[in-house]
Amino acid sequence: MFEFAENKSATGYAEYIYYDKNGQVHNIGKTAFIVAPKRQSGNALVGGNVYLVDQRQLKSYKSRDGKVGYEWDIYLENRERYYLKGDAFAAVIGAMCSLGYGYYHGSGFSDKAGRSVGSSSHYNGINGDFRYLGLNGCHKGGPVLVSQVSRFDWDANVKFVNALYLFGYKSFGSQVMKRKGVPDRELPHVTFTNSDHDNHLHLQGYQPNIQDI
Repeated sequence: MFEFAENKSATGYAEYIYYDKNGQVHNIGKTAFIVAPKRQSGNALVGGNVYLVDQRQLKSYKSRDGKVGYEWDIYLENRERYYLKGDAFAAVIGAMCSLGYGYYHGSGFSDKAGRSVGSSSHYNGINGDFRYLGLNGCHKGGPVLVSQVSRFDWDANVKFVNALYLFGYKSFGSQVMKRKGVPDRELPHVTFTNSDHDNHLHLQGYQPNIQDI
């Protein structure tokens, strides 16, 4: 379970607390909200605001026993997509923490103004991209392609997608894994595939189950 707390005016800060399956409490940290105008596809303004957090402020967490947490890098040249909607950030790091401890890398979500940069769907800090997870952590050194059967960690990617689904992301963009002599395979909950997603997983279809406590 993940607890995401904010002050009533939603203009101050967000605090993130993860409760693992053993009932242990993990205080991920607290960070300031960034107020940005709400947008639609094409970055046109639609009225109202969205409250973003800067992923770099809470880019890593590791429990004392080293069994729960994440290290998460975002980088894509000339695209500063470090910003996520407050509850979307909770969903992503909740999924990561639920899998134990691991390293993740992606090209990010939105820019500081909530705009989609280099893609049409990364607005309001909701949709985002991750490198595929590689065998023996090889994705830390560079992108892993679906077509690289010797590097692509099928089981780890399935677990990651299923965890993201549990925490609210219900649709993904990916590429079909093709192997000679073996039936093609597709990651779970994938709703569109194309060659542009041979090197990364796209998160979308965000439908969180949020409870006020």
